[in-house]
Amino acid sequence: MLPHMDILKGYGQYWFVTITPYGKDIEPNVPDKKKVMEDFKKLSDIVGVDSMGWRYDPILVDEEHPVGWHIAEFGKMAETLSGYTNT
Repeated sequence: MLPHMDILKGYGQYWFVTITPYGKDIEPNVPDKKKVMEDFKKLSDIVGVDSMGWRYDPILVDEEHPVGWHIAEFGKMAETLSGYTNT
């Protein structure tokens, strides 16, 4: 969508983007989270911080992804997305 945002500029927009810290073992068809976060920032620069929402779900808790891991990963991702969303 990023190459076509000029066409949508005149429309009110709100984007929810799901970004999780899982790898290809859990989400084999999802692009790398670093790429998704960079694209999130680009989209936020176009539509504005108040038009962006970040979703951190689903939250899978197991031996490889304990609660502490989620807390740490969420913190890192939130730091990266800071200033690009309020939601």
